[in-house]
Amino acid sequence: MDLKPDEPCLSSPTKVFLAGSLHDISFLVYDHGVNRFTFFEHFITHGLGEQAQVVYAYYSTNLVTPFKKEIQERKIILYELHNGVNGLAALINGLCHREGCSPGRVHMVVDFSRECDLHPVLDLLRTLKSLNGSQASVSGIVAFDLDILNDEYLREISAILPSIIFISDTTNIIAFPAVSRGPGIAGIVPQDIVDSVVRHSLEQLILMNLEQP
Repeated sequence: MDLKPDEPCLSSPTKVFLAGSLHDISFLVYDHGVNRFTFFEHFITHGLGEQAQVVYAYYSTNLVTPFKKEIQERKIILYELHNGVNGLAALINGLCHREGCSPGRVHMVVDFSRECDLHPVLDLLRTLKSLNGSQASVSGIVAFDLDILNDEYLREISAILPSIIFISDTTNIIAFPAVSRGPGIAGIVPQDIVDSVVRHSLEQLILMNLEQP
């Protein structure tokens, strides 16, 4: 479904991303009002540039037209989430283990923008992580509208995907890399604490700048 584009959420000429977050599976959380598609476009473009098979799963999107050529060439495979997450797991698993071919490389953008049964979603995330344990490679982001998550699910998802990216309705993108194998921890952090961490602890974050197209 090709929807009318939202207003851009990032007015700053520079976007800040976590270096290395494009090579693993990251947990992305966004405020309901932001234009997440601007961010998704960078991840999809990165996957194409890496010659990976891109899978884009969503409930609604406005990115069909910008990537029309790549979709027609099957460089990007679309999956509508209202068909269920089990079908998505089977699709990605099949792309990673094609019969008669070497293990595949899949780069995905999965967007849970609507309320859904999150228990199957947790099973999906565990499956995706397990695929990276083989010779196959799965990278990308699994994104959630903050409004559909409670604290329990935030903690459960971050335990599976400890690399976390948060997009607020400001011009800032904050990324927390996975730095240990211990249980993940995530929650709603007051703005003054976030400001303090970003201001005083930047040396602990590995950042790279991407020029706005």
